[in-house]
Amino acid sequence: MKKYLHSSFHFFTLFTVLIVSSCNVQNSCKIEDYYLNDDIFKIDSTYLKVSIDGKSFKVKVLSDKLNEYLEEFELSEYDFNFLSPKTVVFYSDETGDIVFVKKFDPSKHNFFKQSGNLSKEGKLYMNRMITAGGSGISSNLSLVSLKDGKIVITEIFNSGSMDFILFNKNDKEIYFLKGIWGQELDQNGNPIESHFSKHRYKILHYSFRNGGFRENEIGITKNRYSNWDDDKPGTEILSDIIKGENLIPKSTIVSDYVCFDNFEGKIMD
Repeated sequence: MKKYLHSSFHFFTLFTVLIVSSCNVQNSCKIEDYYLNDDIFKIDSTYLKVSIDGKSFKVKVLSDKLNEYLEEFELSEYDFNFLSPKTVVFYSDETGDIVFVKKFDPSKHNFFKQSGNLSKEGKLYMNRMITAGGSGISSNLSLVSLKDGKIVITEIFNSGSMDFILFNKNDKEIYFLKGIWGQELDQNGNPIESHFSKHRYKILHYSFRNGGFRENEIGITKNRYSNWDDDKPGTEILSDIIKGENLIPKSTIVSDYVCFDNFEGKIMD
């Protein structure tokens, strides 16, 4: 308890000193100065001229430099498994002021549009990726939008390393192919398939209506299909499912969709 109070006191003291150090000689301190202080934060990434509903922003993703014991965070073996909490900061290109700040648990952030160009019109997405070690990852996909002139981040769904996410180029539909593993067991209670085997998929369809994405669970495939380890594009998996199941309309044009890379956090070429 004494160690906790001692550490907390020193952390508060350092926090106060760093805030003061970011103020000018007239003793006026701006919130912009705090998030520029390289004693507190490290810049992970910066996105310029990001368009959201006709407005332009600069976006920064920051990492905390110190933990609650005033020790620097250690780098993980995996470059996407950062131990440091993240802070996302939006600046208005019109005024230069900070208009949105939100802190997140340790993760890797990527902002993207299905068209690939952040400065063009289209929905802005944020993907947060967390790893449990090895190749196992968990991601959270969110929509970034403006409501009443203010930035809002709305979660859409969570995904993992066995899943495929496909965005329709019309920017209004998403197919989420969720890989199913470990539900069917042999007589010894072990899964009958490995992570590297073909899997069944739960198919979910998301459509954009009334300012947000609405989920529709379509069903689970009867047959098993390739996974990420087969290096088969997600669009081909979608095509195979359309041909082999009666879950997705046969009239669906697969070339209208682009696949999201869960590991890289971007739309695949």
